[in-house]
Amino acid sequence: MILSVLLLIFLVFQHIKFKNTRITQVDISSESQYKITVNSEVIDIVLFGECIVTSFMIWLNFKDEKNKKKYYLLLLPDSATRNELRQLRIRLRLFANKKLMTHEA
Repeated sequence: MILSVLLLIFLVFQHIKFKNTRITQVDISSESQYKITVNSEVIDIVLFGECIVTSFMIWLNFKDEKNKKKYYLLLLPDSATRNELRQLRIRLRLFANKKLMTHEA
């Protein structure tokens, strides 16, 4: 019982903490440049670290290099149209392959 109450309190605080950093829109401006809209503020960001791209989910790690703030985005099949998610998966895989080829050369 106590563990359940503590978990509920933790979840409420996490919700309050991340309430103001919800990504409401993602725009791809080039291979490595992205713009996100957090509430109503547009932020230029880049992908960093490893991202997970599968047929049923896309997990993206973003970093605002100006403010050194990190953002995380989970896209599930109902997050966008099937065609938009397919195009994003292809773009991310091509970008990852291009980065690998550049590092190997």
